[in-house]
Amino acid sequence: MTPRRNSLITLHPSKKGFNIVEKNEVIKNAYDDYFIYMKNANLRNDGVIEGRYLGTTQGNLIDDYCVELNYDRNIGYNIEGVRIRTAKMLAVKNYENEKRVIIIIE
Repeated sequence: MTPRRNSLITLHPSKKGFNIVEKNEVIKNAYDDYFIYMKNANLRNDGVIEGRYLGTTQGNLIDDYCVELNYDRNIGYNIEGVRIRTAKMLAVKNYENEKRVIIIIE
């Protein structure tokens, strides 16, 4: 099942990746492979990401202006130690061998 475009989704972290939740229903679990992008994202200290689902991507959104986010339990999401709380647009890659959160810089 795929989330509806522009619907509010929540990504809950787990040891295997992210579970995508829409209206309290798990749409995709951490074992699924997906590469999605979203807008108006809020990045919480506990690792949860909330935002508006825009669709799937094959990586063609990612270019030299994009930066990979790091997660630290003490800081939260950050870029080189600088805390990031919101993003206008970001992509989440959840493949078996690669799990990444990428902020898309305008």
